[in-house]
Amino acid sequence: MHEDNFDNMKIDDGIVILEIEPNSLIINSKYFYPVLIYDDKNLCLIDTGLPDSYNSIKNKMKNEGFDIANLNKIIFTHQDIDHIGGLRSILSKVPKIETMAHKLDKPFIEGDIPLERSKFIKGKFKSFLFKLLMNYYIKFKKILFKIYKTLENRDILDIAGGINVIHTPGHTPGHICLYHKKSKTMIVGDELRIINGKLVGVNENLMNEEDVKTAYSSLKSLLDYDIENIVTFHSGLFKDNPNKAIKDLIEKFNK
Repeated sequence: MHEDNFDNMKIDDGIVILEIEPNSLIINSKYFYPVLIYDDKNLCLIDTGLPDSYNSIKNKMKNEGFDIANLNKIIFTHQDIDHIGGLRSILSKVPKIETMAHKLDKPFIEGDIPLERSKFIKGKFKSFLFKLLMNYYIKFKKILFKIYKTLENRDILDIAGGINVIHTPGHTPGHICLYHKKSKTMIVGDELRIINGKLVGVNENLMNEEDVKTAYSSLKSLLDYDIENIVTFHSGLFKDNPNKAIKDLIEKFNK
């Protein structure tokens, strides 16, 4: 990983990080880090990147020894376009995939409600790049992605030894983190980031004050788990005493 000089993409048996390039000026990330969790019956992708991410995901999966044609599950950590946008192109090639998301983000992903970030970006940002991002959201305001399984806090998915669902609202109403028990890995979506090797919280520039408070409050639920690895979608892998780092973040925010 680029933030932490971690070169091996395989964390443990049953879990691999995919490093993909966004290929877009509108996202301030050099790479995205979807996660692949697998066992004998399941090949499950966590988040799908932007609409142009298909080839990068396919190639990275191939490099790790997986055929995207065998993908049978996708879990979304939340509704943002850089997490759900790649689904359409994946489904066009691999139509029989069980999609999953938290019940509170389901209506956004299915197009019943405009995506949360589109309203905020439209009201707050005037720069050229953010206007492009807003157009992305407008284009996808009627997503029509069917979520086949809705998730709730404390659900346990029978995949690769067990995946715990942790509801962490704030960044979006239905944002979730996913804990892979066997490898002690917490997949955090946009709940956490890494900057200069340090674990930091949500991107406050994309959120209102109340939602930021909610996001930091949500971090407390992660402390119920013994974490050895944190995978952030925009920054990659963090391994430096994750539980303490999360606790320190909470304490710093509450000062």
